[in-house]
Amino acid sequence: MGKTALISGTSRGLGIALVEIYLRSGWSVFAGARDISGPNLKALKETYKDALTLVEMDISSTESVKAAAKLIKESAPTLNVIINNAATSDREGAKPIEEMDVDACLRVYNVNALGALRVIQAFLDYAGEGGLSVIANISSEAGSMENCHRDSGMDYAMSKAALNMGSVLVQRRLKDKKMKILSIHPGWVQSRPAPPKADFEPLEAALNIYNTINSFDGTVEGPVFINHDGNPMAF
Repeated sequence: MGKTALISGTSRGLGIALVEIYLRSGWSVFAGARDISGPNLKALKETYKDALTLVEMDISSTESVKAAAKLIKESAPTLNVIINNAATSDREGAKPIEEMDVDACLRVYNVNALGALRVIQAFLDYAGEGGLSVIANISSEAGSMENCHRDSGMDYAMSKAALNMGSVLVQRRLKDKKMKILSIHPGWVQSRPAPPKADFEPLEAALNIYNTINSFDGTVEGPVFINHDGNPMAF
């Protein structure tokens, strides 16, 4: 099958762009999404045929992730890269603390922070001889406490900070398996919720991430939270 990647959150934006970049580069891709019937995924499936497998996977649900893992394990003896891209936000999180519904943030935290952990846990069988060498969690500068300039967006920013911490803890736990965990800020991407004036088109951002992941040389030491170009980000 050659090199194989699993990517979540692939129905649009950066996710579908990551799928396309990996397919263009000769990889086989498992594209995970809550809804795999969308036009973007269908178009890539028509072009790349058997190199692309569409997998229904809702990372907010442990059972959904386990079902996706079972399907993938039945067809793929190796899995080389996992990219946890799926994320969400809520309008309530954009409100000031005086007005927001704090409980509405739980859904965002469940997806953005815990979702990646569900995926990692479900696919640990691929560690070692299973070929898994890099797990990349798509984070954000919003999760950097040192560089924070915000006073709202608490659901998204706090969930990304939690994702960064989870990435560090998982890296420490799995370093003996020679797996590198990365928490990557993709830059400001022209994809919802970022506006068209953002710095990177989705395919450009996806290529940056692809090149950064491919630069992994087997050394698990070094920074976990990094920019799209591989440079360290401040926590």
